[in-house]
Amino acid sequence: MNKVISYISRSIFVLMLFFTLHINALSADSLPGSAALDSSAVIAESFSNEEETHEPGLFEIDLWILVSQSINFLVLLLVLQKFLFSPIGKIVNTRRDAILALKAKTESDAKSAEDLKEKYEQRIAKIEDEAYLIRQRAIFEANEKCELILNEARAKAEQIVEEGEMEVFMERQTAWAQIREEVIQLTINATEKVVQESLDDELHRKIIALSIERLAQELPDYKE
Repeated sequence: MNKVISYISRSIFVLMLFFTLHINALSADSLPGSAALDSSAVIAESFSNEEETHEPGLFEIDLWILVSQSINFLVLLLVLQKFLFSPIGKIVNTRRDAILALKAKTESDAKSAEDLKEKYEQRIAKIEDEAYLIRQRAIFEANEKCELILNEARAKAEQIVEEGEMEVFMERQTAWAQIREEVIQLTINATEKVVQESLDDELHRKIIALSIERLAQELPDYKE
C-alpha cells in the first residue's frame, strides 16, 4: 500500500509539473509585446546587466516562474500531504493493523481450536478405555454370577435328586417291610388253618397258591 501511495504522489508531481509548464507557456503567449520587453529588460539587469538580446528558443524556460511554480507545487504537495495523503495513510495503516489483528486472532483461534480438538480426542480416548474396562468388568461379573447360579442350581438339583432317591428308597423299604410282615402273617394264618382243619394235600396246595397270588398282587415292582 505504501508503494501505491508513493506511485500516486509521483504521478501527481509529474502532472503538476506538466500543468505548470503548460500554464507558463500560455502566459507567455498571452502577454503584450511591451510587457514582454519590460520583463526581458528586468531579467537582463538582474543577470549582470547583459545587453545582449537573445531570441527566445523552443525550450527556453523562465527561471523565476519555475522557482515560483516549484514553491507553489511544494505548498500544494504539503496541503495534499496534510489533507489527503496523511488521512489515506492513517486509514491504510488502521486497515492494515485491523487485518493483522484479525489474522493474529484467526491464528490464535485456530490454535485454540486445535488444542481443544486434541483435548477432546484425548478425553474421548480415555472415555473409550474406561467404557471398555467397565464392559469387561461387567462381563466378568456376569460370568461369575452365572457360574455361581449354575453351581447353586446343580447343587440344589443334586440335593433334590438325592432327597428324592432317599425318599423313594425309604418308601420302598417301608413297603417291603410291610409286605414281609403281611407275608409272615399270611403264612402264620395259613399254617393255623392247615393245622386246625387237617387239610389234605389238594387243599393245602390251593391255600399256598392263593397266598402266593395275594402276595404277587401286593408286591410292588422293586429290584434291589
